[in-house]
This record gives sequence, structure tokens and C-alpha cells, in this order.
Amino acid sequence: MQHNEMCFSVRLMLTSDRSPLPLIADSNEFVTGNICACCSITTMSIATYEEVLDLPNHPEKLLIDVRNPDELAETGKIPTSINIPLDKVKQAFGPETSGDAFAQEYGVPKPGVDHYLILSCRTGRRSQMALEAIAELGYRNVSA
Repeated sequence: MQHNEMCFSVRLMLTSDRSPLPLIADSNEFVTGNICACCSITTMSIATYEEVLDLPNHPEKLLIDVRNPDELAETGKIPTSINIPLDKVKQAFGPETSGDAFAQEYGVPKPGVDHYLILSCRTGRRSQMALEAIAELGYRNVSA
């Protein structure tokens, strides 16, 4: 499957305890990550910064951070995200992981192939790799 990639940076401000906040003009400490667009099976999809900020109001959308746990400890967790490191993505979304096992491991129901997923990482490279792995498993509504 061929994917087209178009990335742009998303900046989250950090408080002194390293928790993300919406952008505020006076601060100069940011954590930067990429949100990418990819060609899914039928449509081009772009996750915007505003969409990520509004995720608490949209339980039908799932934000998956594919960074390693040690990176999350260093930079902080994106609110509403779940962490599935890149090396576990294919197994987590594959048929070998039941819905019950997924829910027990990640604290949310296992998404179906049409569930809206947004993937994130530090630079966009791993989220693109995760997107390709998930698309190969039949997921069709994924942004990275």
C-alpha cells in the first residue's frame, strides 16, 4: 500500500511540571511533535492541533502515542492519549490480541477497523511506521 506523507509540527506548551497546555504567547518552553497526513484506503486525512486539543470532547476518536515509555516519562503524556510503543502496535491491533486483552492492557476498548485513530510520536517517523502497520491490518480511518 502506498502512503503519501505531509507533516507539520504541533507544539504543546509545558507547565513547570511538564504537563501540556494550550499555546500561550508568553512562554518559551515547547515540546514539538509531528502530525502527519496519510493516504488511507479511501481518503486523505489530516489531524490538526485543534482536533487533538478537542479530543476530550470526542470519545469516538483515539489518540495513540507510539513513543517508548521512557520518552513519555521525560517529556510527558499527551492528555487523552494511550501509549502503545511502536514495537507493540502490530500485535496490539492484530487478531492475536482479543478485545478483552487490549482493554486490560491499554484501558480502552480495542478499536474496530473503522474507528478514528490518530497516531503520534516525537518526529512523525514512528507514527508513519505504525500507520502503515495498522493499515496492513485493515484499519481505514487513521491519521498520524
